[in-house]
Amino acid sequence: MFNNRIVIAQKKLFIDMLSAVGKNYDDYQEIINKYNSVFKPIAVWMLVRDAEEFEIDDIVSHLAQYINRKKLNPGNIKVSKSNIVINDQSIPNKTELINFVHANFPIAKKQEDNVQQSETDRTPVLTGDGIRVFKVEKAQDSKQLASDTSWCIAYAGSNNMWQSYRSNQAATFYIVWDENPPSPNQRKVALQYNNNNVQITDIPNRTGSNLSDEISFQYEGQTITGRDIPTYLTYLKSKGVNIDASTTNPETGEEEKVLKNKPITPEEKLETGLYRNLSSNLDKISVDHIKSWSTGKFVLRSTLKFGFIKDNGDNTYTTHTSGFIGRPIEIPEEMIAEKSHLGKSEGMLPSEGASHLLESITIQSESVKTYLSKFIGMGWILPNDIFEYLFDIPGGKDYLVQYVNTGLELPKDQRDKLQTDKQLFNSYVKQQLTAWEMGHNDGEILKYLDPNNLSDKEKVLKSFVKTKNIRNIPQNWKENVPQIGLSVANVGDDLNFNDPLAEKLAIAKGMFKVYQRNPTLENTRIYLHTPEAIEPLIAIAETNGYNAKILNSPSSFNSFAGRFSLIPDEFKNLPEFYPITKIAEATYGKKYDFIEKYRNIDESELTPDDFEKGIAFSLTNNAGPKYNPMGISEKFWNYYYDNYEKYFSGRFNRIGIEVREVPDDVDIDDEDYDEEDYPTYDEPTAQKRFIDDQLKEIPRSLLLDPDIREKYLKRFSQKDLVNKLLESPRLEKYNNLATEYINSIQDVPTSIAFYLAIEQNSITEKLLRISGIEEFNNYMKRNRSQLDIRDYARFLNFYPFIGDQITDQILLQEWMKLQYLNSTEKLDVFNDLVNARPEFFRNHLQELNLPSARLEDLRKKNIIGTEQITQPTLEVKEPKQIPEEDDEDVLASVKSMLKIAQKLDFKKEYRLADKLTYILTKKI
Repeated sequence: MFNNRIVIAQKKLFIDMLSAVGKNYDDYQEIINKYNSVFKPIAVWMLVRDAEEFEIDDIVSHLAQYINRKKLNPGNIKVSKSNIVINDQSIPNKTELINFVHANFPIAKKQEDNVQQSETDRTPVLTGDGIRVFKVEKAQDSKQLASDTSWCIAYAGSNNMWQSYRSNQAATFYIVWDENPPSPNQRKVALQYNNNNVQITDIPNRTGSNLSDEISFQYEGQTITGRDIPTYLTYLKSKGVNIDASTTNPETGEEEKVLKNKPITPEEKLETGLYRNLSSNLDKISVDHIKSWSTGKFVLRSTLKFGFIKDNGDNTYTTHTSGFIGRPIEIPEEMIAEKSHLGKSEGMLPSEGASHLLESITIQSESVKTYLSKFIGMGWILPNDIFEYLFDIPGGKDYLVQYVNTGLELPKDQRDKLQTDKQLFNSYVKQQLTAWEMGHNDGEILKYLDPNNLSDKEKVLKSFVKTKNIRNIPQNWKENVPQIGLSVANVGDDLNFNDPLAEKLAIAKGMFKVYQRNPTLENTRIYLHTPEAIEPLIAIAETNGYNAKILNSPSSFNSFAGRFSLIPDEFKNLPEFYPITKIAEATYGKKYDFIEKYRNIDESELTPDDFEKGIAFSLTNNAGPKYNPMGISEKFWNYYYDNYEKYFSGRFNRIGIEVREVPDDVDIDDEDYDEEDYPTYDEPTAQKRFIDDQLKEIPRSLLLDPDIREKYLKRFSQKDLVNKLLESPRLEKYNNLATEYINSIQDVPTSIAFYLAIEQNSITEKLLRISGIEEFNNYMKRNRSQLDIRDYARFLNFYPFIGDQITDQILLQEWMKLQYLNSTEKLDVFNDLVNARPEFFRNHLQELNLPSARLEDLRKKNIIGTEQITQPTLEVKEPKQIPEEDDEDVLASVKSMLKIAQKLDFKKEYRLADKLTYILTKKI
């Protein structure tokens, strides 16, 4: 859908990138092909850096939403083998990419006051006045403690990012609950202690070194304001939180600060390494494996058929399977119970040269007994046989409670089984609905809930009002819960609500199949949004829990025309529908027939009905009034300005107000384009622009009429009028009229800047009177170029009153640039100044270096006297005698000297240049 401005790596490059790190493209092709456009190379780049699929999904979801809302240009995303560049920011590794995207492209969901989480059975590690600080030990902690935020560590599904941050940055999270925050954005704050820095995130979800806005508070008699992390920690101190508190480390027995980074332990590294290694084969783990783990034994295994395990000699081991090389797994030596050489299970003896190649490693440790719980927490979807095993054995339910609370969407067989255990199923439903609210699933759980069950209905409605994933709502939920059905229905859907109110609301929404089952006059008024028919429904709908947007009137004239075409003929000529009749006629009538009919009609023959047709034609055709054959009629425009408001009020009050967020890079003519993929929002200024664009099409000549001009000024500013009148500035009648409405130089369009300086006109005169020469010059600098000697000379003649502001100093400064003008321009400047300010030459004659001809002109005009024309003496050395045969060369040299002298004269490099020119001319 995006164009080729984005450089997208081809398959061969993808293969090369993956093979360079020992990975097979075929093993990842399914993941890569999930993504389109720029996201495909991003996926490959991340896979090269050992990213999990959920990490890629997370990055894509963040960037996609900003691209869709035109907040990020996909052309500003560049992917190469070494780095990713986003908005000129180069990112070399996965961790920095995650941090950068989360900090600069946060996704925040709407926060509802009545759903803010305020209670938990967890014990805080620190407390204060209305403050509770909780430590996050696993993903499930952050899911529960921050379920009412949009933080990625709170995602309910498999794309939860807690493990990624823990594995890549040794992140240790503390979540602060604040009952009386300095602003609503700090009611929950996550402090993230990484292995090399500290970061902070509040409700707007922009991770970094600062809060989203400044906070201000009193501490030790001082007012402290700021937004960085030290300021926030001081704020916690002001609330009585002992941020320097210590606790005893249960593993080391030593005292350490509570708020600190917890380094990744060897056990954590091992657990993460084993899970990553097994992640592509977790569905092959059997009940026997689970039983083995419960005894504290874990076997990392390979076979001759599928590969081997390489002992790297430094307590790390690398699995090689079918061309795929896994990441090294660090296994503490004391946890290894046995290493089996490659081929042992096939009866082969160890080979001396291949002793570092292993078939299996047996790990023995008490911590292995926790692997099942930890792997579930990392997002493992249990195979059905293991699920059944846990469902049946004593103690297995504890694992299943954890499993259903992960927020993962489980396979159908497991969902069916959960229904036999009410407690487990209710927990699963709760988590699935929470994930649906946050957009992490498609609401599949609704298929297992009963819309006629009051409890189920209330739970689903509560989640429905928050979610954006509404495309897969089951039919029974649409029809039995019309509050949902009407919100997600398209106008062409045929739903049977069996509820009179729901049917009327469906008709108001434009569901024509519902309307056509009962097209009464009452329903027709609702269908066409007659205000008197709609208003009584609004309060009733809101009381019954319907989304008020259902009753929004259509936002385009085409929608009204489409509805009108479906009503019974007996209603089409009713006076109450007259404006819609004209809209429909203009929409479905033949454009050229209309133009032909009114092209040559005499203005005196036009009736109000004709004018209504003309307005409808202008409103429903993209050309607007421009190609309306009535567009030059004074009577038409008088009528238009008097009556346009009725086409944007009442039933038409939302015309042009709805805007769909379609990125510029999306081709709406593409066969895959679906406008429903892109959200809409109401933008009131869009309607004003639509109306303004229509009314500004009035011909300029009509604005000479005072009555029409008065109507124009009721809608538009005097500056708008000035811009309209000056569309072609060389017509004096428009210039003079525009001058009456100019109040400052900002009222003048930039397009006429050139004209203002070269011709005498009323506009420039007024601007100079109200602004002065300096401000006028600044305007010219911005829109043409600054005033020069030509402009000043003209202005002194055109506008004598400005003379005291154009000083001799200004003229002298600009005179020095006279060399850049052609001879005609120089003469014009000279004559203009002679006429307007002759004393300028008299007072500054020696500084001007005028040519002899100009001096003579000044003398003849009695501006200077003969005694003022003094020729400076030029000392010339006696030239050497030149042989007669060189006369031709001498003449050429003299001509060259003359050219040089003339050039020096024009540039005023030397005061003797004029004399030299005179001498050399005589010589020739």
